[in-house]
Amino acid sequence: MHDEKVILQVNDLKKYFSLRTGFFSETRYIRAVDGVSFELYKGETLGIIGESGCGKSTLGRSLVNLYNITSGSVLYNDGDQKINLINANDREKKDYTKSVQIIFQDPFSSLNPRINVFETVAEPLIIHRYPKEEIEQKVSEVIAQVGLRDEHLRRYPHSFSGGQRQRIGIARSLIISPKVIICDEAVSALDVSVQAQIINLLKELQARYHYSYIFISHDMSVIRHICDRIAVMYAGRIVEFGTKEEVLNSPKHPYTEALLDAVPKISNRKSKGKRKILSGEPPDLSRERIGCNMFERCGYRIDACQATPMKLSDVGSHHLTACMRTKEIQLNGLSIEAKQP
Repeated sequence: MHDEKVILQVNDLKKYFSLRTGFFSETRYIRAVDGVSFELYKGETLGIIGESGCGKSTLGRSLVNLYNITSGSVLYNDGDQKINLINANDREKKDYTKSVQIIFQDPFSSLNPRINVFETVAEPLIIHRYPKEEIEQKVSEVIAQVGLRDEHLRRYPHSFSGGQRQRIGIARSLIISPKVIICDEAVSALDVSVQAQIINLLKELQARYHYSYIFISHDMSVIRHICDRIAVMYAGRIVEFGTKEEVLNSPKHPYTEALLDAVPKISNRKSKGKRKILSGEPPDLSRERIGCNMFERCGYRIDACQATPMKLSDVGSHHLTACMRTKEIQLNGLSIEAKQP
């Protein structure tokens, strides 16, 4: 259970990538993240969900300073320290990276095959110049926290299973005692049984150490099991935001509705309506537009959607949506709960 203290505040964050198709061509910009805002509370798990290419991983990497942010602000505040990542000096950036860590998607490629587990986990401490004795003690402690043993420390990544490698990746993120952890598709490369083990481990660690998670995933069923609130991303923007219960059981945006309908269903009950399958292709992110990014693919669209700036608006109980046709959207029994066996 999280408290109401905001530990990370993101305001109008944008990350654009430059694109040139030829030497004399005009530079275009891919709007990978285009004006994202949200607050992360201490001890909560915020889910970021969307299909591949929606900008969620770019957002996560921007939040840990792996990408230089184009504009906006990222304010970290743990009560003892306030840091704005955008205008932070070198010392503040170093403190920020100690407090905000990331767990990467692929446990097979995120670990260096040339160094053993001890060196992998200890690397952040070495970078931050911890004493040797403290490094050894901390590595032993964090390895035990993720369910591994000291005898694993001298082994190399190739000798571990996918689940064990992800535990090593988690240990590497925890070693410098962060307050915020970005989980970028942290279980998507694992089979279902191992996914459950890693999710349970993350929950246990959060309950013990009060971590705040931003959990990035394309899998609605995984998001359902671990998150308190959910932000739905489409084409670089958040299109819906709210508590897990509100977003999954009463979606207010056509894209969320389509995501829910894509969740596999084991039931004898027939759907009350047609499946909400998106037609067409995702939008060109190098093209600047005023209205809704989903206009061409949306079955609820009207002309005004293309001409009106889409901003998140509160439809009740802090449930936000970027759709002017909210009242016309009908779920037809296709909530996440209706899809459980």
